[in-house]
Amino acid sequence: MNIKNCGNLKSLFFFFRASVAINSLCQKKSMAYNEKLAKRVREIIAATHNITAEKKMFGGLCFMVNDKMCVGVESERLMVRLDPGVYEEVMEKDGCQPMDFTGKIMKGYVFVDAVAVNTKKHLDYWLQLALAFNAKARSSKKKYSSK
Repeated sequence: MNIKNCGNLKSLFFFFRASVAINSLCQKKSMAYNEKLAKRVREIIAATHNITAEKKMFGGLCFMVNDKMCVGVESERLMVRLDPGVYEEVMEKDGCQPMDFTGKIMKGYVFVDAVAVNTKKHLDYWLQLALAFNAKARSSKKKYSSK
């Protein structure tokens, strides 16, 4: 793979540390996200919060609240950004797995199987955890391009 042909992906390479992710992005492959789950997430969040953006990334759809990553929807799972202080507790929940997208477990982020959020009550539980943390989470630094 010639990383020079990927433009800005060269700088992302060190962040992702996963050749599979880089290869996928360079070839512009995209996995379809679970549109039904995304619609449910959108409706629940929008009832109480302002969704500042929906961004297609990592083969899924990421919901930004207060300009911060809150939750993401992939084909078979939900990515939840939550308080690292509750990480160990939530790992005991059905369908919850550590987020290891880069090959390194990231505390404060978990994956939840789509079948584990098949009811409004279960989905609401995870979204409320994400929204509660979103209020106090730091946003990533914005990158400005010099023109």
